[in-house]
Amino acid sequence: MSDLEGFAELAHLLREMSSRISRRGVEVASEYELTPMAVNALWYSGIGDGAPSMRELAQRVRADPSRMTAVADELEAAGSSSVKPIRTTGA
Repeated sequence: MSDLEGFAELAHLLREMSSRISRRGVEVASEYELTPMAVNALWYSGIGDGAPSMRELAQRVRADPSRMTAVADELEAAGSSSVKPIRTTGA
C-alpha cells in the first residue's frame, strides 16, 4: 500500500468514525430531550480551565453567540448546568 493509499484509508476511517459519533450524539440528545447543540455545549464546556463565557462557548460549538442564551436556558431547565454571571470591576 502506498503512502497515498494509506492516507486515503485513514481519511475514510476518520469520516466513518465522525459520522458514528454524530449519530450517537443525536441519539443521546433525544434520550435526554436536549437539542444536539445543547449536548455539544455540555461537551465543550468541560474543556479547558474553568467555565467558558457564553462567547467562548459559542465559538467552541460554532454557533452565533446570541443562540447560546437559549441553549443555556435549555440546559438549566434540564438540570444539566447553571449559568453564573461574570463579576466585573467598575471603572
